[in-house]
Amino acid sequence: MSSGLIQPLLQRLVGVYADPLRISRDAAQLLNRVEGNALTPLVSQSMEHPRVLSFVGTIGMTYRGVKYNIPVEIFLPPNYPTYPPICYVRPSVGMMLKENHKHVGPDGKIYMPYLHNWKSYSCNLVDLVLTMVWNIARLQTNKSVLE
Repeated sequence: MSSGLIQPLLQRLVGVYADPLRISRDAAQLLNRVEGNALTPLVSQSMEHPRVLSFVGTIGMTYRGVKYNIPVEIFLPPNYPTYPPICYVRPSVGMMLKENHKHVGPDGKIYMPYLHNWKSYSCNLVDLVLTMVWNIARLQTNKSVLE
């Protein structure tokens, strides 16, 4: 099913990506996992690129026994998978980013060793999202603080 969502988007992006088969495979694997099933693939404009494949939605995480859905955007740059995705936390109403978060900048951009040490032959979108779930649990909402 996820392949059916990705192929029409990649057809709209012909010429943008050097390895559309890898993108199709990585995207399908992500969307078929529980960690990625709340993400929607889109053709989007990122801050750096006019038209790229992106994933918008939430990733779920459990912190201290409470389930949270963290809104994110993941952009695949034209040189993906040679270069890593560009990722953001997009706080919803009532959610604030924790100041001086180790992995999330004030603009919501995600900085993690997994992205910094990205290797095209061993890194992928599923492991990226799993790493995000592990590293981004320190967000502040209007009702509780995740520490």
